[in-house]
Amino acid sequence: LNSGDQKILLGNQVCYWLAEIPTVLNIKKSNFEFFAELQRRKVTRTGLLYLVTAWLVIQIAAVIPPALGMGSNVIRIVIITAIVGLPITLLLSWFCSVKRTNDSVVGDSSVTGLIYVFASVLIAIPFAYGYHWYSEQEQVTSSTSGLIDQVDIEPNSIAVLAFLNLSSGNTYDYFGDGVAEEILNALSATGKVLVAPRTSSFVYKDSKTMVKDIGSQLGVHYVLDGSVRRDADRVRVSAQLINVVTGYAVWSNSYDQLLSNIFDVQQDISQQVVRSLHIVLSSEIRKSLGVARTANVEAYDYYLQGRDYLSRPTSELTLDSAIQLFDSAITLDSEYADAYAGLCEGYLAQYIETNTSEWFNKAERACKETLRFDFVTITVRIALGNLYRESGQYRAARDQLAIALRKAPDNIAAITALAKNYLAEKNPQQAEKLFRRAIKVLPRFWKGHDNHGTFLFRTARYTEAVPVYERAAELTPDN
Repeated sequence: LNSGDQKILLGNQVCYWLAEIPTVLNIKKSNFEFFAELQRRKVTRTGLLYLVTAWLVIQIAAVIPPALGMGSNVIRIVIITAIVGLPITLLLSWFCSVKRTNDSVVGDSSVTGLIYVFASVLIAIPFAYGYHWYSEQEQVTSSTSGLIDQVDIEPNSIAVLAFLNLSSGNTYDYFGDGVAEEILNALSATGKVLVAPRTSSFVYKDSKTMVKDIGSQLGVHYVLDGSVRRDADRVRVSAQLINVVTGYAVWSNSYDQLLSNIFDVQQDISQQVVRSLHIVLSSEIRKSLGVARTANVEAYDYYLQGRDYLSRPTSELTLDSAIQLFDSAITLDSEYADAYAGLCEGYLAQYIETNTSEWFNKAERACKETLRFDFVTITVRIALGNLYRESGQYRAARDQLAIALRKAPDNIAAITALAKNYLAEKNPQQAEKLFRRAIKVLPRFWKGHDNHGTFLFRTARYTEAVPVYERAAELTPDN
């Protein structure tokens, strides 16, 4: 064959191969009709219109919400909506975008395509929000440990450790704890210092753990520790404020005073801590910082002993002892607001233990007695809130706890009490928000994770509770 004939044969062979492709790939005539139907129903055009529109909306969402401080949630929901909306748009276009004229099928106008795009978006938004909420839940609960370790430590955060008792014997153990707790409460009352709760910082009493490690474990920037030596009518108090980051003391001092001057010592330590943290306080708060609410040292001593009994494991004996000591303090000083607050807490604990109305009435009277004083502590507000919650007066409980949180927005005890109140009101969504808020305020406070885990457990979310409990156990391995 000449070259011309060879070219003709080759061309015929290529045409034969092309003609056989549908057979080889098992493509039938109906497949081609399907693609033609897509064109006739304008599904492809509507799909392209949707993709272009979605792309433009995503570009806008990536710029405007962050500029308005709306965070990354908006862009995430927009993207999820766009993904879910695409198949919905195609289905709407296929089933709804045609009208029949006699026996023929005719595609609707282009305006209809836009209607389908908006309709699909409206349908997709609830799905997007649902998926976003679910993934957020998973992120918070299943990855709690990893996220918490990345939280920045608040610069004005501090843990006040129990002051070491250097007195002869263990007789005055309660005194060192009491002095430290009074300073802790004074700093909390400013509303400007984030103070680790007593239940977390006092765990390290008599511990060999380095102060720098304690600060790291509690997630605070500063640690205040000290010692107390009491001898008859004299007391020696030493205190130092340590920067956890550097490991160095930024302030320290020793006080050798008469026992009657212990209030001045506590006030000076509180003021020195605030100065060292460079915190600006209003004149009213500055004047009240660490001010003693009794001039009677013996009444104060009874009060500290009562607080010591309240901090012990709850039993009828410890509660009775605490109540008797608070009564003794009030006998010596009938205007001692803190002693009434202690009575309120003691009676409340008895009411919770026995569910007897007599204890409730006594607790309410003691708590309300403190309200007549000019200076009402946050502890009293929290005690009243817990009291009203236990008796089913949820609105009254919320009112008291709201006052406490206005004075100290990051007070862990108030946040937790309000969360428990919402849970009692059958409002688990608000309760969980507050349990998480407590963790956010103090990420390394084990009790916050324990409270959240218990909430998840009691609402039958067992799988989610496991990693939260694990985090609590990780923070207190000896608990």
